[in-house]
Amino acid sequence: MDKEKRLERVKELIKELGVSSLDGAVVVVEGRRDEHTLRKLGVTGRIVFATYDPVFSFSEKLSQMNSEIIILTDWDRAGEKLAKKLMQHLLSFGVVPNMRFHRLLSSLVRKDIKDVEGLDSYIGRLQYNIQLSANRQYRKNYTFQ
Repeated sequence: MDKEKRLERVKELIKELGVSSLDGAVVVVEGRRDEHTLRKLGVTGRIVFATYDPVFSFSEKLSQMNSEIIILTDWDRAGEKLAKKLMQHLLSFGVVPNMRFHRLLSSLVRKDIKDVEGLDSYIGRLQYNIQLSANRQYRKNYTFQ
């Protein structure tokens, strides 16, 4: 996938995440920096931290919220492990968590960043590289006489 399509898709997913959170979904992240990044990117709904309570009791609290639960942990080993535990516990409480954003964002950015907090700078770098490529292409095609 080229840079332009990747950037467009990441932005679309973040916009969809924002809409879901406005519609009442609870977004589960690992920490404050992740929350800060999502807020900066326009996600204004409820965001909760998975790392402050034991996973089982945290999952139990989530299951009682009667809201869609979106798991958006980091894409590193620890984040993947936490996402798996959360999913298992939520399923045991009869709640099917939404892993779609985690799965799709991970597939788009995993080679470049490992955490949610890196999304903002990742988007900035992609935009910069796209503009740089466009400028180089323009100069290559434009010859001085």
